[in-house]
Amino acid sequence: MTMTLTLENPSNELIRAFKNMAKAANVKCKVGKSKEPKSNESKFYTLKDSPAIQKITKDFEALPEKEQNRLRAELDRELQGFAYGN
Repeated sequence: MTMTLTLENPSNELIRAFKNMAKAANVKCKVGKSKEPKSNESKFYTLKDSPAIQKITKDFEALPEKEQNRLRAELDRELQGFAYGN
């Protein structure tokens, strides 16, 4: 069994305490730094800038126009159902 514990900005004393506690409990303890986002990579995205939304848009645009129109019509029907409580 494994457990992951994330601590933001822990002091060296706290890290040592966790290591000593793990040693006393006879368990392995790994300490590592989390990966920070690259300088050009946002930590938070707006919906428009989200990589997931960009991929969905790219995949949608790769579909034939007839399939795009079918999906748009299906989405419109579904959204109207929400608007009118159906």
